[in-house]
Amino acid sequence: MINQQNVNLQSNVKVQSILGFIPALVFQHILENQIKGIKAQVPEIQSFKSVIMFADICGFTNLTEQLSKIGPEGSEVIAFAINRYMELLIKSISKSGGDIFKFAGDAIIVVWPPPTSYNDKDEQLKTLLRQGIQSALDIQAKLNDTFILENIKLSVKIGFGVGDINILYVGGVFNRNEFLATGQALIQAFESEALCHKRRLSYNIQGCI
Repeated sequence: MINQQNVNLQSNVKVQSILGFIPALVFQHILENQIKGIKAQVPEIQSFKSVIMFADICGFTNLTEQLSKIGPEGSEVIAFAINRYMELLIKSISKSGGDIFKFAGDAIIVVWPPPTSYNDKDEQLKTLLRQGIQSALDIQAKLNDTFILENIKLSVKIGFGVGDINILYVGGVFNRNEFLATGQALIQAFESEALCHKRRLSYNIQGCI
């Protein structure tokens, strides 16, 4: 006889393992399609409105230049320092409900899951933005001007966008697929971050709410 509790536990472990490699939004989309009996096909597009954060770590170039002088050991030190810093970033983001969508070198793209109710979606988007901004403020309070090595410190510039988001599913070669984010909200997040000075955050929500 199969113990249902053990089955559920094993399923949860598998889900957590998968979520270590792909965003929760992507996993949820794939799962919903399977439940509905929809066969996965690429290219495919998933569209919704929500909040995006683009967080760029400042000081990474200086860190790389300094540690490259050490030799092979420098690469290990860089990897450890960045991983540790990223862990702290991710912890703050996850507490606010953000979903890590992509790591882009020394930057992170974060998406907040879209509103699930059709009522008061505008108000829900505002709530998601507030959650994102609170997360950004926490990050800057805890992680800006953080010395990770002697004379080497890192800071974060953060930009936000709110509005249309498209997740593109492409690929198929060798049974491999990739997911990419596009849309006005992502463009706004990039543009907002570019306007930031170090240790600042910026957001652009024109025409969205």
